[in-house]
Amino acid sequence: MRYTHMHGCGNSFYVIDARDSAIADQAALDLVRRNCGDPFDLDGVVMIHPSSVASIRTVIYNSDGSRAPMCGNGVRCLSKFVIDHTPEATDHLFGPVSVGQLSRAMPRLGLPNQVSRVLLKSILQTNWCVDDKVVLGRLIAETDSGLKTHYCLSQNGAMIWATVSLAPAELCLARLNCTLEGAEALDREICVGGQCYDVSVIGLGNLHCVVFVDDLNGIDVGVQGRAIETCDRIFPDSVNVHFVQVLAPNHLKIRSWERGAGATLACGTGSCASVVAGLRTGRCAASVRVDQPGGAIHVDVGDDVLMSGPAVTVCEGEWADAKAVGNDG
Repeated sequence: MRYTHMHGCGNSFYVIDARDSAIADQAALDLVRRNCGDPFDLDGVVMIHPSSVASIRTVIYNSDGSRAPMCGNGVRCLSKFVIDHTPEATDHLFGPVSVGQLSRAMPRLGLPNQVSRVLLKSILQTNWCVDDKVVLGRLIAETDSGLKTHYCLSQNGAMIWATVSLAPAELCLARLNCTLEGAEALDREICVGGQCYDVSVIGLGNLHCVVFVDDLNGIDVGVQGRAIETCDRIFPDSVNVHFVQVLAPNHLKIRSWERGAGATLACGTGSCASVVAGLRTGRCAASVRVDQPGGAIHVDVGDDVLMSGPAVTVCEGEWADAKAVGNDG
């Protein structure tokens, strides 16, 4: 079984392409476990399967083997893998052209206004050389939390940046797996593990609990994050926890504790949930840079929630094929 080790802002994944093989997800996970330990010595596994309704279908697993409905950094790694290895599986929107030509053509490509604006900003935030040729592609991915559209910028044949449409955030508590009463939970006080926190509960494929703090240095993410994650009287199926410090209206800093993975260097959907919570509580703007221990991503909240950032290929390898076959994704 071939695998590609990738990371998005330090979130580390094995990406396994099962489109042309008969390997089952569980067999692949067993093989990763035998080679990487249990839990996996990485943040997760991204499986790629064929789809009847999109470019590809992906199933994402946490480091403990549990299934994740969505993972922002994981799907950017997915984008890079598909763009770099099988570009024919994507929609070619424009290029190869110079950066200037792409910037001038952007308003004419028929993309949503919010997407065009964010892509132009992404181009300006990336280092380019005069001779670079740029391609803009689009990938539609079927995930456990619905269809996600990826807009991918490739530089000289390799994807360096992806903007992923995550759809509007869900704040209605009646549609979230949370026992708090009321229509929404924004700056709602909860008491867990002997401490009280003002939390905001946001759904973005995954369930997120956002806690704004004055200074991240005073937070023990392992202790406090786990205490909130495992508080099943409030979150029956656990929750991803994010401690957030506001550096400026357009600049946040976060530390994350993820269910199924623990303390991580980054969380894409958690960064988006943090911006949504900050915007709704008057703490931040709609377009924000989010700093995490593993790197920065950019979040734009409008009609949609757009997450933009890089993905990196670390290495590729191959293990003896798993014995079980069949697609159980």
